Amino acid sequence: MTRQTIEMHLQLVESRLRDLRAKQTLSKEQFLRDPTSQGAVTYWLVQAIESCIQMGTAIVALRKLPATETYKDVFRILFHQGVISEPLKDRLMAMVGFRNLAIHVYWRIDPEELYKILQSGVNDIEEFALVAAKILMEQ
Repeated sequence: MTRQTIEMHLQLVESRLRDLRAKQTLSKEQFLRDPTSQGAVTYWLVQAIESCIQMGTAIVALRKLPATETYKDVFRILFHQGVISEPLKDRLMAMVGFRNLAIHVYWRIDPEELYKILQSGVNDIEEFALVAAKILMEQ
């Protein structure tokens, strides 16, 4: 099941990355004036981050690593086991924080901060997807 989980979420991430990259072409001013784009980007980021969490959890299971208690722990453990770099771990943990905000206190999302995440966080999602794909090929 863990291989299938990674495969499914890799496909979902690929689709969300295409969507997010299309929105990256908007200027900051265009983005800030367009609540529909803001909503779409928020939703797509949440989906992509959730997929990273699910892939990370599957990697933890595949490699029989210590159990995780929180979503942030997934990336902490992957770092401690040498699967991802410390900078990527830190950025992914920040993305989990954004995911939590978007789901639990969505009314506090700052559109300017969302635009920053759109411009930089997409690369972090893509980097982790490449790690997951490599691990999948090794199995």
